[in-house]
Amino acid sequence: SLVPVLGIRLAKALADLLGITLPPCDLLPADGEGTAGEVIDVLQQDLNEVVAPDVHGNEGRRRLAGSAIFLDHIRTSDRIGRRAHEDSLADVSSLLGTRFDNKETAHAALRGRIDEGAVDTVDALHYFWREAHRVISLWPLLQPRAFGRVVDVPNI
Repeated sequence: SLVPVLGIRLAKALADLLGITLPPCDLLPADGEGTAGEVIDVLQQDLNEVVAPDVHGNEGRRRLAGSAIFLDHIRTSDRIGRRAHEDSLADVSSLLGTRFDNKETAHAALRGRIDEGAVDTVDALHYFWREAHRVISLWPLLQPRAFGRVVDVPNI
């Protein structure tokens, strides 16, 4: 769960080092329709009402808190994951001037173009800034950490 947090922090750090101003960037709204919400709610309720009361050690509590983070991620991905993926493909396609249908292929092409010097550093950093926002949008409980605010892990 560090990758979503590090995407934001690394882009900010690189921008600061290079003297690049990052534009304002919004998170994706998590209001989409999903199909797995009821199942995830039942799993969360089970963790809260059945499993959590019998967990007494620190390691078990830490794992339960981690489960809450991942269930929230799954719920959010179910709602807006497709939009985040499509937005990412459209963004990198626009940056490179080529339509991509696969994110891995698109990112490989972007890495190649960056290595060749064919993509401006500012444009690349702005892309990765936007991409980091799309990724952290899928992890609501990690967002405060990504933006430098300390947040309590959910108490289960």
